[in-house]
Amino acid sequence: METISKLTSSDIPSVLPPSAQAFFPLLQAHASEIESVKSSTFKYGATDRHQLDVYYPEGVENGTAPVVFFAYGGGFVSGARVLPPPANLMFKNLGSFYARKGFFVVVPDYRLVPEAKFPDGAQDIKDAVVWIVDHADEVAKDSSVKLDTASLFLTAHSAGASHTITSILYPGLFQSEYRLRIKGLFLIGGPYTFRPELLPPGPSVPTDTLDKYYGPGQFQEKEPLALLEKAPQDIISSFPPIVVSRAEREPKSIEQMNIHFTKVLKQKLPGGEIKVQEYVMKGHNHVSPSMALSSGEGEEWAHYAIDWFRSQI
Repeated sequence: METISKLTSSDIPSVLPPSAQAFFPLLQAHASEIESVKSSTFKYGATDRHQLDVYYPEGVENGTAPVVFFAYGGGFVSGARVLPPPANLMFKNLGSFYARKGFFVVVPDYRLVPEAKFPDGAQDIKDAVVWIVDHADEVAKDSSVKLDTASLFLTAHSAGASHTITSILYPGLFQSEYRLRIKGLFLIGGPYTFRPELLPPGPSVPTDTLDKYYGPGQFQEKEPLALLEKAPQDIISSFPPIVVSRAEREPKSIEQMNIHFTKVLKQKLPGGEIKVQEYVMKGHNHVSPSMALSSGEGEEWAHYAIDWFRSQI
């Protein structure tokens, strides 16, 4: 984390290379530990992007274990659950970290721009959750531990957080029998609004990307903040507890998105001051939290998340 703390920029393209250079060697040093955790790959839909990896819990002798989902980021246009070297331990590091703490972990791929059109990303997150619930016996057939499909936690970063919260807010996506299994959301540095009047000058998601995903000029009607503002009562009343987290050194635009979205969540949700929590990941930038897991450095935020998960069960 010393290298991360010395970075003066918060701009994502500027912090990505040095963050990777700092953490990837640490992950390689823990490669045997990371790769020792059992995992399996399943297909949850029709395309090659509809695949997910399941990591199996350790330290649980029998019974059941909660399920943590993680949707990675990538600016709506990139990202994969399996990456080439030197990033080949990314997301394996996250899956094995939570698995060693006694959780099943699910990391799905989802469709990307330009092929994906709103609400495809959210639909894919929902479909991955539904597939896991419906195929829990298949997933755990060779495990002494079964999935506690009544205790699901949806975690996500950046664009993955936008898709995940959209899956909760968009009417008609999650049927109640699945929605009520979600015990909590833990979102990291998500882009929740793109309205220029709410954001400071500086980099954000390119308008061209927004137009390709949401439709030309339609993002202000379909972005997560808009969906929250007009959410029907059935969605508001069944909204799960949520932690809206961000890195201490986020780009100013993402910081402001998160602050404003959290404010509206607290206003809209019954008991919002309790149901909606904020968390700032000290010392981290936008890309470093997921890189840190299983490295031995910068993992404090995930310990906070685990404690919060357990408090919701």
